[in-house]
Amino acid sequence: DLHYGAGGSGVNLTLTSLKKADDTGVNATAVTLGGTYDFGALKLMGGVQLVNNSTRAAATEDNRREFFAGVNVPFGADAVWLGAGTSKTENVAGTTASQYSLGYVHSVAKGVDVYGVLTDIKNGSATAYSDDTATGAGPAVSAGKSASALQVGFRYRF
Repeated sequence: DLHYGAGGSGVNLTLTSLKKADDTGVNATAVTLGGTYDFGALKLMGGVQLVNNSTRAAATEDNRREFFAGVNVPFGADAVWLGAGTSKTENVAGTTASQYSLGYVHSVAKGVDVYGVLTDIKNGSATAYSDDTATGAGPAVSAGKSASALQVGFRYRF
């Protein structure tokens, strides 16, 4: 990881490599470049991730290009977040997926926030991302179907 930050703005470059020699063998690399710029009245963020994933089973490749952008607009003890992202597996039809999110954060005390996030995911005919794809804890989504979610919670910062 390489990080540079100054005055509320920054850039991050990460290189990740994963090799698993089991029957579902994975030989994956990812390069992620992200950045933020704080204008004072709002903060912009964005990035790109390039993933090359060649499994050792059946010569399968899963090379993806992923992009994201967002803005954080603070006002008083509150902030509004807007974000968008897209992903596409190269050379595979129907694998474009896009996500759009709107969030609101309200500070209720020092280090304690309450938040809400509304998100909508548009899946291509061969993708099935859901709001809980990373954990697998949420409901499954059929390929090509969209998914929406409303999440509400508390955040405590130590």
